[in-house]
Amino acid sequence: MRIILTILITSFILFSCTSNVRFTSKNKNNSITKSLKKIEDKVILKSNSTKKNNNIDMNFNIQNDEVGNLIVEYSKNWLGVPYKYGGINEDGIDCSAFVMKVYGSFGYSLPRTAEQQFDFTTKISRELLEEGDLVFFKRRDKIFHVGIYIGQNQLIHASTSKGVIIQSLDDKWVKSNLYSFGRIS
Repeated sequence: MRIILTILITSFILFSCTSNVRFTSKNKNNSITKSLKKIEDKVILKSNSTKKNNNIDMNFNIQNDEVGNLIVEYSKNWLGVPYKYGGINEDGIDCSAFVMKVYGSFGYSLPRTAEQQFDFTTKISRELLEEGDLVFFKRRDKIFHVGIYIGQNQLIHASTSKGVIIQSLDDKWVKSNLYSFGRIS
């Protein structure tokens, strides 16, 4: 179990290092490192409580809300990064690359486009929406935009006009283009 956990944390660090997003040096609390420590502690506690005949039961999941909260926390570090169609880093990023990078930092491998990400998710109703779920937008029968639900009726996304921002689901533009919600399993 410790080996798997070490691999996951090492992967996270490597993903984070390749991005060079400017949040690491400005964030004196280092909330991402603290968040990963919380995940590690929960995994260790859970694995210790599921031991059976000196074997660890590997069939457990960290609660979706716990991971969702960490995904939201991490995604906020991208606030202010400008929008760039086809962009994939802190110099400029588009909506689907933003979602892909955020989830990639937690070991998820998502497809590149909003439409592919839509196909990749399990569809959920608005009533079941949790932090970290994806919000999809459709125009003329095509999924054209994606963001991450952050709770309190808000999403974070790479807006074409303002870069990575937080926006209300009640915003006029959001309401007129909102199509569906999806969950990464």
